[in-house]
Amino acid sequence: MDNASACELCPSFSTTLTEGSTSIDKCICSEGYFDARSADHQSDRVHCERCSTGVNCFGRLGITMKTLPLQRGFYRPSEQSVDVRRCPDAPSNCSTSDGVEPVCDGTSSGCRGGDNFNASCMDTLTGLFCELCLPSNTSGSPRVYYVPASLSEAAHCKDCKNQLGLTIGIAIGIVGGAIALAGVSYMVSRRLNVDKTYFWQLLLDLNVMARPLNKLKIMVGFYMIVSQVSSVYDIVLPAAITVFLERVSQVLTLGLDQFATPLACLGLGRYPDTLTFWMVVPPAILVVMILGAVAVLCYQRK
Repeated sequence: MDNASACELCPSFSTTLTEGSTSIDKCICSEGYFDARSADHQSDRVHCERCSTGVNCFGRLGITMKTLPLQRGFYRPSEQSVDVRRCPDAPSNCSTSDGVEPVCDGTSSGCRGGDNFNASCMDTLTGLFCELCLPSNTSGSPRVYYVPASLSEAAHCKDCKNQLGLTIGIAIGIVGGAIALAGVSYMVSRRLNVDKTYFWQLLLDLNVMARPLNKLKIMVGFYMIVSQVSSVYDIVLPAAITVFLERVSQVLTLGLDQFATPLACLGLGRYPDTLTFWMVVPPAILVVMILGAVAVLCYQRK
């Protein structure tokens, strides 16, 4: 009997490394495919599926679910998962002409990718989409906080150091500057003997004619939406636009995400802590600003 006629074909999209293999167990997935068998079904025949977006299977044979090679900027929750997702910071430092390229080789994302799940995040990073800092293995180690990816640097963790003192200093500087500005304005108005009644009437007339507050609300609402378009809809914007929207976002968030002490430095690095912070602090600051404005108006009308 011809030995060739007795050969059993490998399952679909699989092959063997050498011709004339004597066991079906020698079958491995072809280029562009991976073995989708889980750890509990390794005794079954190889089952090859096409690699999805975010997985670089080309030029390689015998890829398994455990060694699934992710592209830079992509993440999966475990080495037994085929749920490959693009990391939120994947567009960082990427720019394309059509604005739809999901990721680039030069991305500054914290998601390293590769075929080793335990090293799929950049150094010092861990967690879902590599957006958490690795906990320290030694007691007394300094606290660190997560720094998102940007055009200038990759995502990483940074030592808190004297971050709280810096935040307090900035707050004192802002309050002091506001008080100094108010004092200078008051002194100038006294020296020039400005007619307050005429001044307030002028402001009221300007508000009636131009409605600047309505236009300001429309503009703020517009930029609040536009500044989140890239992250919500996975769109890669030109670098100049990205930088501009980052600056706008800092203004709209009152600079809290840029200058405020990271919650992780206060031992409040969990997501509920962050959510509570953004739900409570901005409205509280707005209330303080309104009360301050009312107090100034009451003082000026005395």
